[in-house]
Amino acid sequence: MVLSAPACESTIPEVEDTALVTDGTSFRLDRESWRGHVWYRTEIPYSFTNRTGSKVYIPNCRGGFDIRLQVEEAGYWAYWSPVLLACLSPPIVIEPDEVYEAILDVVGCTSGGSCAPRLTLPPAASTRYRIMWGDALSSYDDRADPFGELIPLEERVSNSFTLRID
Repeated sequence: MVLSAPACESTIPEVEDTALVTDGTSFRLDRESWRGHVWYRTEIPYSFTNRTGSKVYIPNCRGGFDIRLQVEEAGYWAYWSPVLLACLSPPIVIEPDEVYEAILDVVGCTSGGSCAPRLTLPPAASTRYRIMWGDALSSYDDRADPFGELIPLEERVSNSFTLRID
């Protein structure tokens, strides 16, 4: 999973009890240099417990789906969206009470020039991040637009965490 330039902002409040949970409250960013640019990378393991009482559908393309890294900036949650392939695979289906586990691979460059995706760093120690599923649906129809109804927001955002550079 890679992240693109910052997208829109939202005044979504902090969610305390969520079905989407990261496997920690702080993640270390590794610094790398490649082709004259500075890159940062980390892996954020997470799990989603489907407590909606019905199936949850995740539209995807070859397993890649809309999961966003959000950062709190001045009372808003700004986010970076993943770069995704433009195809439509059968949805990932998560049964009621099933736990779906995955890893968000965060990669971004910070230097100028023609590198993408960008990741604004280094973060302050107090900066809060979280992840959010853009498309986690309670119904699914690949002939409709949108494909279905979103599950409640509080089920699609994770606990907050920090990113650090050691």
